[in-house]
Amino acid sequence: GNTTWMASHWEGFKGGVACSLRKVSSKGLMSVDQTADWQRCCQGGENIAANSILYQVLLHAQTIATAMEDRVLASEWDVAAKKLAMAINTHLWDARKGAYKDNPASSLYPQDGNSLAVWFGIANSSQASAVSDYLHGNWGLYGSGSPEWGMNIGTFPGSMEVNAHAAAGNTHRALEMVRLQWGYMLNNPNSTESTFWEGYNKDGTFNFQGIYMSNAHGWATGAA
Repeated sequence: GNTTWMASHWEGFKGGVACSLRKVSSKGLMSVDQTADWQRCCQGGENIAANSILYQVLLHAQTIATAMEDRVLASEWDVAAKKLAMAINTHLWDARKGAYKDNPASSLYPQDGNSLAVWFGIANSSQASAVSDYLHGNWGLYGSGSPEWGMNIGTFPGSMEVNAHAAAGNTHRALEMVRLQWGYMLNNPNSTESTFWEGYNKDGTFNFQGIYMSNAHGWATGAA
């Protein structure tokens, strides 16, 4: 990689990772204190999606630290990633549901965080299989419903779900979802039949309307 470029950003990168790690709670989970997100409800606290993202950041950070010849920091981030994964599986996994909770005390089992936990390898093989089945159970006529968005169809977390099914070894299911959800957008005569939408209602109607149609949205292209 381009270590010369990375060197010019290295201090800032380390600062960013350190900032996130300072938010790790006594449970070993990062506690989110800024709640702006996509349309989902209930962001904040020891959230599964945010903790899954931090885990993935730490994995990549190890590689970068090694390239920057900072093996002590690489080792620290490796330990932090392993501890975080253990905390996620201890406090957020619900074996009876076969899915991860949004927060330790939550009864919400979100599409985004469950998908990321499988995609990024936090879930073991049996957990990944269970989560894939759970997410598949949220499919409707027009796509996969997002529990954290009133079971409407979010293309941003939907893209994460496609990758989760593939990571769980359910490649056929991943492709089925692409055909169902993205095929619906491409074949709907009420739109462009060439662009993907920010999200839509569970009954297939537009969620964003008027001056904010949002029918050509970058974060809807993740499945591609």
